[in-house]
Amino acid sequence: MPDPLRIGFVTTHAAHDRAAYSGSSFAMRQALLARADVAVIDIDGLSTVLYPLWRAKQAAYWFGFGRRYWMNRQPAVLSGYARQVARRVAADGPIDVLLSPGSVPLCHYTGPVPAVFWSDATFDCLVDFYPEATGFSRETVVAGHRMEEAALRNCTLAIYSSDWARQSAARVYKATAAKLQTVPYGANIDPQTGPPVADGFITARVGQPPRLLFVANDWRRKGGDLAVAATAELVRRGRPVALDVVGQPPPGPVPPFVTVHGFLDKRAAADRQRLTDLFRSAHALVLPTRADCVPMVVAEAYAHALPAAATAVGGVPSVIDDGVTGRLLPPDAGAADWATAVEEMLWPEERHVVLSQAALARFRSLLNWPVAVGRVVELLHTRCVASHAA
Repeated sequence: MPDPLRIGFVTTHAAHDRAAYSGSSFAMRQALLARADVAVIDIDGLSTVLYPLWRAKQAAYWFGFGRRYWMNRQPAVLSGYARQVARRVAADGPIDVLLSPGSVPLCHYTGPVPAVFWSDATFDCLVDFYPEATGFSRETVVAGHRMEEAALRNCTLAIYSSDWARQSAARVYKATAAKLQTVPYGANIDPQTGPPVADGFITARVGQPPRLLFVANDWRRKGGDLAVAATAELVRRGRPVALDVVGQPPPGPVPPFVTVHGFLDKRAAADRQRLTDLFRSAHALVLPTRADCVPMVVAEAYAHALPAAATAVGGVPSVIDDGVTGRLLPPDAGAADWATAVEEMLWPEERHVVLSQAALARFRSLLNWPVAVGRVVELLHTRCVASHAA
């Protein structure tokens, strides 16, 4: 058996942090660790040079001018990351390739080891799209675009979780097409228990009162108000539906057909089980999101044989096949539109069964971490290590 591919896994946070990148970084690393042909060397916990200075500058921008300032797009911070990576490579080598779940840690790295990032967005994707990426200072906008240009210039390969993000890299930053790939993320399922045996979930739901599921830690951005309004419209139409809400609680009281479960911490076994139970008993995921790169919860829903309805924004169309694994709705869709889409997913029950089966099949064939990481490892071998050795 050939020697394993030695991958330096580069993150600014602790590599074992389940919460970072909505859990995708942890799941990505766990899938790499599970492979016999890979050895993972953690290059993590990168420190921000002169952190108090950048924090003070960030506060000055916000309180003085009402503008946002991102310190981790500043050249001095990025160069500091690159120096730390280079030192760790020298100390922990030999390393065949560097892989990061974001472009920031590696964007200024120009050492001898091929650098690859696997991200869900470019800087341009985020600006004036996410609420926390609006109202930037001019300094941050300039630095952010320059950072992304440097990352794409210095990397050997840039992998994105959606065509939307990959196309941004090509269109906005003029990245070389040969450097760009799309590999969707997997579902953030507990690696200790593995994916649920979900085939029986579909038949168990037949004949049960329909339950909708909304999972989000940002009530407004993810469209929690619209999820409640759509459920209210279904109830008004005489449909016996209920809505389970997980994550950030609503800002006010909710109707009796809504159950609020609050934040469920995936780091706690009891909370992970509770979330699994909610996925298992639900009939459809409803996510009227107003801004999203690729919502991880869609793949998690598919893992539980749960079709999903979501807004066609950002990279969402990369994971929902309209009319096959769920429904895609335009950003201007109202509560009545969402209610109709949910009706079309749930009734007749035969239709719901077909959608559920397609959702589960999509998880098993594409949206799981072993498949996704397998594709990336193949790319690392053929596009990075082989060319580097040549």
